[in-house]
Amino acid sequence: MSYYIATINIEETFKDVSGIEEYHPFEGIVLTDTFESTELEEILDDDLFDDNNRRLQKQLNTSVTVIMGNPPYSVGQSNANDNNKNKKYENIDRRIENTYSKHTTPVLKRSLYDSYIKAFRWASDRIGTYGVIGFVTPNSINDKGSMAGFKKVINEKFNHIYTYNLIGAIKGKIGDDALKEGGSVFDIMIGTAITILVKDNTDENTVNYFEVASYQSKEEKLESIKTLQSINNCLWQYKSTEDCNEKVHSLAIKKGLVSLPIIL
Repeated sequence: MSYYIATINIEETFKDVSGIEEYHPFEGIVLTDTFESTELEEILDDDLFDDNNRRLQKQLNTSVTVIMGNPPYSVGQSNANDNNKNKKYENIDRRIENTYSKHTTPVLKRSLYDSYIKAFRWASDRIGTYGVIGFVTPNSINDKGSMAGFKKVINEKFNHIYTYNLIGAIKGKIGDDALKEGGSVFDIMIGTAITILVKDNTDENTVNYFEVASYQSKEEKLESIKTLQSINNCLWQYKSTEDCNEKVHSLAIKKGLVSLPIIL
Protein backbone atom coordinates (compact mmCIF):
# COMPACT_ATOMS: atom_id res chain seq x y z
CA MET A 1 0.00 0.00 0.00
CA SER A 2 2.81 2.45 0.85
CA TYR A 3 4.24 1.81 -2.62
CA TYR A 4 1.03 3.03 -4.32
CA ILE A 5 0.61 5.96 -1.93
CA ALA A 6 4.16 7.13 -2.63
CA THR A 7 3.57 6.91 -6.38
CA ILE A 8 0.38 8.95 -6.16
CA ASN A 9 2.05 11.58 -3.95
CA ILE A 10 4.92 12.00 -6.41
CA GLU A 11 2.56 12.26 -9.38
CA GLU A 12 0.32 14.79 -7.64
CA THR A 13 3.29 16.87 -6.47
CA PHE A 14 4.69 16.94 -10.01
CA LYS A 15 1.31 18.06 -11.32
CA ASP A 16 1.05 20.86 -8.74
CA VAL A 17 4.60 22.11 -9.25
CA SER A 18 4.66 21.88 -13.04
CA GLY A 19 1.14 23.22 -13.60
CA ILE A 20 0.64 20.59 -16.31
CA GLU A 21 -2.94 19.30 -16.31
CA GLU A 22 -2.17 16.17 -18.31
CA TYR A 23 -1.53 13.12 -16.16
CA HIS A 24 2.04 11.82 -16.23
CA PRO A 25 2.68 8.44 -14.56
CA PHE A 26 5.86 8.26 -12.46
CA GLU A 27 7.90 5.27 -13.59
CA GLY A 28 10.85 5.77 -11.28
CA ILE A 29 9.45 4.12 -8.18
CA VAL A 30 10.29 0.48 -7.54
CA LEU A 31 8.85 -2.11 -5.19
CA THR A 32 11.92 -3.82 -3.78
CA ASP A 33 14.12 -4.55 -0.80
CA THR A 34 16.67 -1.76 -1.29
CA PHE A 35 19.57 -3.64 0.29
CA GLU A 36 18.79 -6.88 -1.52
CA SER A 37 18.49 -5.12 -4.87
CA THR A 38 22.26 -4.78 -5.08
CA GLU A 39 23.02 -8.25 -3.71
CA LEU A 40 22.10 -9.95 -6.99
CA GLU A 41 24.25 -9.63 -10.09
CA GLU A 42 21.13 -9.53 -12.25
CA ILE A 43 17.40 -9.23 -11.68
CA LEU A 44 15.49 -12.47 -12.06
CA ASP A 45 12.68 -12.67 -14.65
CA ASP A 46 9.27 -12.63 -13.03
CA ASP A 47 6.07 -12.27 -15.06
CA LEU A 48 4.17 -10.93 -12.05
CA PHE A 49 6.64 -8.06 -11.48
CA ASP A 50 7.96 -7.72 -15.02
CA ASP A 51 7.53 -3.91 -15.31
CA ASN A 52 8.74 -3.38 -11.78
CA ASN A 53 11.87 -5.44 -12.39
CA ARG A 54 12.65 -3.54 -15.58
CA ARG A 55 12.49 -0.28 -13.66
CA LEU A 56 14.72 -1.75 -10.94
CA GLN A 57 17.31 -2.86 -13.49
CA LYS A 58 17.23 0.61 -15.05
CA GLN A 59 17.87 2.17 -11.65
CA LEU A 60 20.78 -0.15 -10.94
CA ASN A 61 22.33 0.86 -14.26
CA THR A 62 21.88 4.57 -13.51
CA SER A 63 24.35 6.76 -11.63
CA VAL A 64 22.90 8.02 -8.33
CA THR A 65 24.30 11.10 -6.60
CA VAL A 66 21.64 11.92 -3.97
CA ILE A 67 20.21 9.46 -1.43
CA MET A 68 17.94 10.64 1.38
CA GLY A 69 15.60 8.87 3.74
CA ASN A 70 14.66 7.66 7.21
CA PRO A 71 16.17 4.17 7.54
CA PRO A 72 14.67 1.70 10.03
CA TYR A 73 16.34 1.30 13.40
CA SER A 74 16.72 -2.34 14.43
CA VAL A 75 19.90 -3.62 16.02
CA GLY A 76 18.14 -6.91 16.80
CA GLN A 77 15.36 -8.45 18.82
CA SER A 78 15.00 -9.70 22.35
CA ASN A 79 12.59 -12.48 21.46
CA ALA A 80 10.98 -14.14 18.47
CA ASN A 81 7.82 -12.04 18.79
CA ASP A 82 9.57 -8.68 18.29
CA ASN A 83 9.62 -9.07 14.50
CA ASN A 84 12.68 -6.84 14.52
CA LYS A 85 15.47 -9.20 13.56
CA ASN A 86 18.15 -7.91 11.23
CA LYS A 87 18.20 -9.63 7.87
CA LYS A 88 21.53 -10.84 6.55
CA TYR A 89 22.86 -9.17 3.43
CA GLU A 90 26.10 -10.82 2.42
CA ASN A 91 27.62 -7.99 0.39
CA ILE A 92 26.68 -5.15 2.76
CA ASP A 93 27.68 -7.12 5.86
CA ARG A 94 31.05 -7.86 4.27
CA ARG A 95 31.56 -4.20 3.44
CA ILE A 96 30.77 -3.24 7.06
CA GLU A 97 33.19 -5.88 8.30
CA ASN A 98 35.97 -4.52 6.07
CA THR A 99 35.34 -0.85 6.89
CA TYR A 100 33.42 0.29 10.00
CA SER A 101 33.98 -2.92 11.95
CA LYS A 102 37.69 -2.90 11.18
CA HIS A 103 38.14 0.14 13.43
CA THR A 104 35.74 -0.88 16.20
CA THR A 105 36.36 -2.78 19.44
CA PRO A 106 35.12 -6.38 18.97
CA VAL A 107 32.68 -6.29 21.88
CA LEU A 108 30.94 -3.22 20.36
CA LYS A 109 30.63 -4.41 16.76
CA ARG A 110 27.06 -5.70 17.00
CA SER A 111 25.57 -2.21 16.74
CA LEU A 112 27.27 -1.71 13.37
CA TYR A 113 24.83 -4.16 11.82
CA ASP A 114 21.79 -2.09 12.72
CA SER A 115 19.64 -1.39 9.64
CA TYR A 116 20.39 2.34 9.63
CA ILE A 117 24.16 1.72 9.63
CA LYS A 118 23.65 -0.73 6.78
CA ALA A 119 21.80 2.09 5.02
CA PHE A 120 24.86 4.36 5.33
CA ARG A 121 27.11 1.59 4.00
CA TRP A 122 24.79 0.82 1.09
CA ALA A 123 24.32 4.50 0.20
CA SER A 124 28.06 5.26 0.44
CA ASP A 125 28.81 2.49 -2.04
CA ARG A 126 25.90 3.43 -4.30
CA ILE A 127 26.89 7.08 -4.85
CA GLY A 128 30.51 6.16 -5.53
CA THR A 129 32.98 9.03 -5.71
CA TYR A 130 30.57 11.98 -5.77
CA GLY A 131 27.25 12.73 -4.10
CA VAL A 132 25.15 13.53 -1.03
CA ILE A 133 23.60 11.28 1.62
CA GLY A 134 21.01 12.57 4.08
CA PHE A 135 19.52 10.29 6.76
CA VAL A 136 17.37 10.70 9.85
CA THR A 137 18.75 8.34 12.51
CA PRO A 138 19.00 7.79 16.27
CA ASN A 139 21.22 10.50 17.77
CA SER A 140 23.26 7.83 19.52
CA ILE A 141 25.20 7.81 16.27
CA ASN A 142 26.98 10.87 17.70
CA ASP A 143 28.44 9.59 20.95
CA LYS A 144 28.17 5.81 21.26
CA GLY A 145 31.53 4.08 21.52
CA SER A 146 30.37 1.45 19.06
CA MET A 147 30.16 4.15 16.36
CA ALA A 148 33.88 5.03 16.53
CA GLY A 149 34.80 2.95 13.48
CA PHE A 150 31.83 4.22 11.52
CA LYS A 151 32.69 7.86 12.28
CA LYS A 152 36.34 7.34 11.41
CA VAL A 153 35.48 5.93 8.00
CA ILE A 154 32.91 8.54 6.99
CA ASN A 155 35.29 11.30 8.04
CA GLU A 156 37.93 9.83 5.75
CA LYS A 157 35.61 9.20 2.82
CA PHE A 158 33.41 12.33 2.87
CA ASN A 159 34.47 15.95 2.50
CA HIS A 160 31.75 17.53 4.64
CA ILE A 161 29.69 16.13 7.50
CA TYR A 162 26.68 17.91 9.00
CA THR A 163 24.92 16.69 12.15
CA TYR A 164 21.73 18.37 13.39
CA ASN A 165 21.01 16.80 16.78
CA LEU A 166 17.35 16.97 17.83
CA ILE A 167 18.11 15.10 21.09
CA GLY A 168 14.96 13.63 22.75
CA ALA A 169 16.52 10.47 24.21
CA ILE A 170 14.47 9.92 27.37
CA LYS A 171 14.85 6.15 27.60
CA GLY A 172 16.45 5.27 30.94
CA LYS A 173 16.29 8.88 32.18
CA ILE A 174 14.12 10.42 34.88
CA GLY A 175 13.44 13.87 36.34
CA ASP A 176 15.27 16.84 34.90
CA ASP A 177 17.58 14.65 32.83
CA ALA A 178 14.55 13.46 30.89
CA LEU A 179 12.99 16.92 30.70
CA LYS A 180 16.17 18.40 29.21
CA GLU A 181 15.83 16.08 26.24
CA GLY A 182 12.54 17.74 25.36
CA GLY A 183 9.95 16.21 23.05
CA SER A 184 10.68 13.51 20.51
CA VAL A 185 10.02 14.50 16.90
CA PHE A 186 8.76 10.95 16.33
CA ASP A 187 7.08 10.42 19.70
CA ILE A 188 9.56 7.69 20.62
CA MET A 189 11.95 7.26 23.54
CA ILE A 190 15.24 7.50 21.65
CA GLY A 191 16.86 10.67 20.38
CA THR A 192 16.92 11.76 16.75
CA ALA A 193 19.56 13.34 14.54
CA ILE A 194 19.80 14.42 10.91
CA THR A 195 23.11 13.52 9.30
CA ILE A 196 24.20 14.83 5.91
CA LEU A 197 27.34 13.54 4.21
CA VAL A 198 28.83 15.32 1.21
CA LYS A 199 31.45 13.93 -1.14
CA ASP A 200 32.66 16.51 -3.66
CA ASN A 201 36.16 15.32 -4.59
CA THR A 202 37.88 18.38 -3.11
CA ASP A 203 40.67 18.44 -0.54
CA GLU A 204 38.38 20.00 2.07
CA ASN A 205 37.32 18.17 5.21
CA THR A 206 34.84 19.76 7.62
CA VAL A 207 32.69 18.46 10.46
CA ASN A 208 29.71 20.61 11.45
CA TYR A 209 27.55 20.03 14.52
CA PHE A 210 24.45 21.66 15.98
CA GLU A 211 22.35 20.61 18.95
CA VAL A 212 18.94 22.11 19.69
CA ALA A 213 18.40 23.76 23.07
CA SER A 214 17.28 21.72 26.06
CA TYR A 215 13.62 21.46 27.07
CA GLN A 216 12.29 22.15 23.57
CA SER A 217 8.96 20.63 22.61
CA LYS A 218 8.45 18.45 19.56
CA GLU A 219 6.77 21.36 17.80
CA GLU A 220 9.64 23.75 18.56
CA LYS A 221 12.18 21.31 17.17
CA LEU A 222 10.24 20.77 13.96
CA GLU A 223 9.76 24.51 13.57
CA SER A 224 13.53 25.03 13.93
CA ILE A 225 14.10 22.74 10.94
CA LYS A 226 11.37 24.42 8.91
CA THR A 227 12.80 27.86 9.65
CA LEU A 228 16.34 26.91 8.58
CA GLN A 229 15.36 25.61 5.12
CA SER A 230 19.05 25.10 4.31
CA ILE A 231 22.19 23.90 6.10
CA ASN A 232 23.76 27.19 5.02
CA ASN A 233 21.45 29.01 7.44
CA CYS A 234 22.46 26.99 10.48
CA LEU A 235 24.75 28.55 13.08
CA TRP A 236 26.87 25.46 13.60
CA GLN A 237 28.03 25.19 17.22
CA TYR A 238 31.39 23.99 16.09
CA LYS A 239 33.16 23.43 12.84
CA SER A 240 36.28 21.31 12.56
CA THR A 241 38.53 21.45 9.52
CA GLU A 242 40.86 18.70 10.68
CA ASP A 243 40.25 14.96 10.81
CA CYS A 244 40.75 14.78 14.57
CA ASN A 245 40.70 18.26 16.04
CA GLU A 246 41.09 17.65 19.77
CA LYS A 247 40.79 21.35 20.62
CA VAL A 248 37.41 21.61 18.94
CA HIS A 249 36.21 18.43 20.61
CA SER A 250 37.39 19.65 24.01
CA LEU A 251 35.62 22.98 23.53
CA ALA A 252 32.40 21.22 22.59
CA ILE A 253 32.60 19.04 25.67
CA LYS A 254 33.42 22.02 27.90
CA LYS A 255 30.37 23.90 26.62
CA GLY A 256 28.20 20.88 27.25
CA LEU A 257 27.36 20.45 23.58
CA VAL A 258 28.46 16.81 23.61
CA SER A 259 29.52 14.19 26.10
CA LEU A 260 32.03 12.58 23.76
CA PRO A 261 33.66 13.54 20.44
CA ILE A 262 31.02 13.64 17.72
CA ILE A 263 32.87 12.69 14.58
CA LEU A 264 36.39 11.31 14.65
